[in-house]
Amino acid sequence: MLIGLDTEEGDDFFFAVGHLTDTSAEKAETFQGKNNLTRNDMTNSFSGGYSIGLFTTGCYYFSEETSTWSSDGCKVHSSRSNMICCHCNHLTMFGSGFVVAPNKIDFSYVFANAGFEDNLIIYLTLILTLSLYIVLALWSRWKDKKDLTKLGATPLPDNDMQDKYFYEILVQTGYQFNAGTKSKVNFIISGEDDETDVRTFADDQRPIFQRGAINCFIMSVPRCLGQLNYLRIWHDNSGEGKNASWYLKHVVVKDIITGYKYEFIAERWFAVEEGDGLVNTFLLVPKFKSEQNAYDF
Repeated sequence: MLIGLDTEEGDDFFFAVGHLTDTSAEKAETFQGKNNLTRNDMTNSFSGGYSIGLFTTGCYYFSEETSTWSSDGCKVHSSRSNMICCHCNHLTMFGSGFVVAPNKIDFSYVFANAGFEDNLIIYLTLILTLSLYIVLALWSRWKDKKDLTKLGATPLPDNDMQDKYFYEILVQTGYQFNAGTKSKVNFIISGEDDETDVRTFADDQRPIFQRGAINCFIMSVPRCLGQLNYLRIWHDNSGEGKNASWYLKHVVVKDIITGYKYEFIAERWFAVEEGDGLVNTFLLVPKFKSEQNAYDF
């Protein structure tokens, strides 16, 4: 059945499928391809299955003026699933193709057959997928809120309100297994002009020195320490079990007033069962000057 391009858009077409009666078989062979079969020659009782295929096709030529494929002056005379007969009123290079026509969704049929018992697997899949999505969304939101608490710098608990000079201290814990610690960490920073008392890293609002974590602190001092010379850092090994030891990668101290940064490289364990067995060390400032843009914090 061929529907030409001259058909009005939006028209509805109906076709019927029937089976030839036994007495009409010879008649069909005699008049093959002719529209001479009547309703009396057909029956709706089928002895086997059948399939119906719908496709769209067209005849085209390549227009050198527009560099596109066009169907002007060409029409499909007849077609089969593997062949197209084109009639054109000009000579040029021709081409054609087949496109399988999409089936329209009959929503009336869909809603009429949307019962839960008839589509149990589909409904269960949707319910499980939606439930999993909601659980993951809530978990992600909880993790986002938890990450927000890790932002910003923590003032050291032993800061004096009368102090007028400030340093920003960045501490990075290593990624090794059991690198984090819950032991109490203390330090002393010494400079050319002064040195701090024993100071303590602590945060009452969030955990610090976890595996792979970068923690930032604000330290206040009475006056500028001058050019920094060394950092002494240690912990009291008070963490329980695997939380006693600590692997420190490095410490970066930034003078907030001048913007100058000092890097103290550690890359060592503070643990009695790891490395040299010590839980304290002196870290010296490298002889070369730290670049101002080496750490952005």
